[in-house]
Amino acid sequence: MTNSILIQSCTTNDGPAIAHNNVGAFWRDASWVLIWGSKTESYVTSQAALRWPYNLLQDQAQHRFFKAVDSENGKLLGFVRWDLPDVPSAAILWVEGKLPSVEPEVEAELKKAKESADWEYIENDLDAPITSAARRWKEGKGYLVLDYLAVHPDNSRKGVGTALVEHGLREAAKLGMDVFVHGKDAGLPLYSKCGFELLQRLWIDDAELGGRGYGAHLMVWRYLKPS
Repeated sequence: MTNSILIQSCTTNDGPAIAHNNVGAFWRDASWVLIWGSKTESYVTSQAALRWPYNLLQDQAQHRFFKAVDSENGKLLGFVRWDLPDVPSAAILWVEGKLPSVEPEVEAELKKAKESADWEYIENDLDAPITSAARRWKEGKGYLVLDYLAVHPDNSRKGVGTALVEHGLREAAKLGMDVFVHGKDAGLPLYSKCGFELLQRLWIDDAELGGRGYGAHLMVWRYLKPS
């Protein structure tokens, strides 16, 4: 399927499809499902669809969004968010990944829709060790961060995740930036295949939510300057 995958920029109209893709992907992560209690996948998807159009418009200086689509029917197959380092020039870098602006009244309606969503979940601080470790590894490095990658299970093992990651790595090479990612166990084979090396592995005990624990992998892809 790899030859039929196109990587394209996103618009706010992609919000519902991104919600379906992302919730479907993360619903296969047992630790993520636990935080939603009795809420179903379809319900969480419906609420995420209210949130994503407005979310896509936020932090335009640093966030870059892309989708993988089927070249034959235009169906969204996967989604990725990259975060540029906090530098003065960030706003003018990789502009292909910035969303088209919308009229103020449209943005206001999208914000209203987001605020209407039921996004209550079981809060916890299980990821605090990951956040702390990631902060230490990233400090002063100027990394391009692969912050969010999701491929719906209907489209898994078809090269979608690889296409999205490699698209970003090519841009990282143009920018001369190393890339940082925090991945769980399921993402480790993909990131390893794409050339990321492990910096640190943490084990997160989520027994308090009824889980069995999970691994967190902090990894880096290093840009090799031409000799």
